[in-house]
Amino acid sequence: MALGPQYRTEQLEFQSDGENKIHMLSNWNLRYAGADLRAMVSLDSSSWLIFNANANKSGNFGDYSFKSFPLNYTLSAAWLRKKSNNEEFGAGLILNKSFTGLTVLPILIYHYNFSRKTGIELSLPYKVAWRYNMTSSDIFYVKAEAANRNYLIRMEDSECSFRRIDVDMGVAYNKAFSRLIGIEAFAGYRQNISNRLPTDVIAAKKSGMAYSLELYIRNPIK
Repeated sequence: MALGPQYRTEQLEFQSDGENKIHMLSNWNLRYAGADLRAMVSLDSSSWLIFNANANKSGNFGDYSFKSFPLNYTLSAAWLRKKSNNEEFGAGLILNKSFTGLTVLPILIYHYNFSRKTGIELSLPYKVAWRYNMTSSDIFYVKAEAANRNYLIRMEDSECSFRRIDVDMGVAYNKAFSRLIGIEAFAGYRQNISNRLPTDVIAAKKSGMAYSLELYIRNPIK
């Protein structure tokens, strides 16, 4: 079982052509804060149940207090079975409740090793990746991974939602410095699937090149 906090800030760049009501967005201070709980239960030597629970609040916290925003949550459960030393598969359900509504989606998992160094990792609907283990602590990926960002935007006399669903497609390099800490660098193309903005605001550029560098801490106990 592992429990970890999450915090994210977003900085947006805007331009106006005289028609775009950019003043509506000028005071946005987008923040996301929550906690993630993950657990794995062994059924026998070759099958497991995997659970995930997330609770968070997200919005323009710079203008309104944290407690004024509703609580969002995501629950998921999946069954995973190891068919052989090189193959795993599983299935489950994910439920998300936020200010945009209730969503229920199936989960499909498939992992296969072509050799000691290469393999594929499928966790649908979120991730598809080809993996190459250069060493025990250096992993190279070619992947497509979905990212969903929701913020509730409160204004003086109204509220609206800002939501982006993107797919990042590119290459990633993961380096584990120890059993506790590591980094992952990504470079590629971000394709926007859905973009919800306030009325009369138009996104001029929805997709483009994307880069990221992440420092992570993981559970040292396997």
